[in-house]
Amino acid sequence: EHCFSISKIKSYIHRLGFNFCGFENDNAKIEFLKNNKNNDLFDLEKWEEFEINNKDVFSGMYQFWIQKIKGNLSE
Repeated sequence: EHCFSISKIKSYIHRLGFNFCGFENDNAKIEFLKNNKNNDLFDLEKWEEFEINNKDVFSGMYQFWIQKIKGNLSE
């Protein structure tokens, strides 16, 4: 088991050539959207700021979706 921060996850996603497609946590999304826009759901910097202000929102594991970037050289 490894502990990861959102910023570390962001760096791995970027380095591996993927796009972040959102978290699989409906309660977090509802709370997140009270102060953010729908497009912000895919912005890991906004999520990191949200988590800092809502410490218990990801008390378990991060569950999220990613997608391979088309045309990535590592295909």
